[in-house]
Amino acid sequence: MLEPTITPLLSALIGGLLTIVGGIAANYYLTSRTIRTEKRKEFRDFFEEISKCAYDIQICFARTLLNKNNIHDEAIKISELESRIVILQMLHAPSLEHDCITFSDDLKIMMGFLDEYCEKSYILKRHSDNCVSVFFKKLCDGCHNGTLPLRSWHA
Repeated sequence: MLEPTITPLLSALIGGLLTIVGGIAANYYLTSRTIRTEKRKEFRDFFEEISKCAYDIQICFARTLLNKNNIHDEAIKISELESRIVILQMLHAPSLEHDCITFSDDLKIMMGFLDEYCEKSYILKRHSDNCVSVFFKKLCDGCHNGTLPLRSWHA
């Protein structure tokens, strides 16, 4: 048996030790959950921004097909949106560099079609939908499979 004078001291020390360990564990758990939540929000924002840019590119091409007087304004908007996608890709998804280059090359081809779109409007629409869908299929596949190492997700 323990001495009666040591027992209260020992229980106070053990209680204090458990409180400290519990506080550290709770703090670590809350911090890791907060970081995980922030990373998910950041990914959602990144994906929404790229999706919005790609959708806006398709809208620009559709407006060009409807009104050929907008060719130069729409070409400028498409270039700005392409630059935004490239910047987002470089910052958040460096593993998609090859796919982003392909996407940019396809956009350049489509912008070349803008001058001749009266004769090739069907080809322009089909090519626009295809290059955007291929880029996003690779992005989505990599994210869902966990094979896409996104730079900002590393803690």
